[in-house]
Amino acid sequence: MQPPKLLKHPAIHTNQNELLHYFHDLAHLSLVTFSTTPAGIRDALMRMAMTSNSASSSALLHAMLAYSSLHHYGMSEAALKFKVQALHLLSTSAEDGQLSLVNASQHVAASMLLGSFETLRPSESSGEWLWHIWGAVDVIQATQLSDHSSESEIYALIDWVNYHHTLSRFSTQHWRHKALAQKVFGQRIQRSDRAATAQLSIYKPVGLLREQCGV
Repeated sequence: MQPPKLLKHPAIHTNQNELLHYFHDLAHLSLVTFSTTPAGIRDALMRMAMTSNSASSSALLHAMLAYSSLHHYGMSEAALKFKVQALHLLSTSAEDGQLSLVNASQHVAASMLLGSFETLRPSESSGEWLWHIWGAVDVIQATQLSDHSSESEIYALIDWVNYHHTLSRFSTQHWRHKALAQKVFGQRIQRSDRAATAQLSIYKPVGLLREQCGV
């Protein structure tokens, strides 16, 4: 797959275009997948990020920029800004109400990239990657995205989420996030499956956004 003509996207500047080409060429190789290849996930993510100018597609775009910047340069002000903007856009997307199939896929993809961002800078005290993975699972369940898994991109996305969800359950049950897991999974059981998407998600983009901004 050749990199898409990213400069035609109105939200992308030259330095961001360079980061997206870096993601296409190198950064995607660090994405941890199972049956789907990193290149398969890369191609799906880049197509979804360029599909529209919605809040969810912009969230995916900024999550991709954050991941690429962190992978290329290490933690920097630019990487953090991209991450915070992605969180802000995810919050906007969740507040918009019912998510379409395309928007839900973009929302899930952005959450997964933010989770991958956190695993690039592991910290003994940080369980933030768990919230992103669980948030992706919540959106899949709330929008019944799995019913459309016959579509190749959605299948690859859900396969990616399921793999990391399994890893997250192992981590929370066997290591230092066990107390958090017990609390969160208990909340999940009590939730109604028919609640609105914004209410369904344990993942709190606004809360994570406030933590990053120190407010």
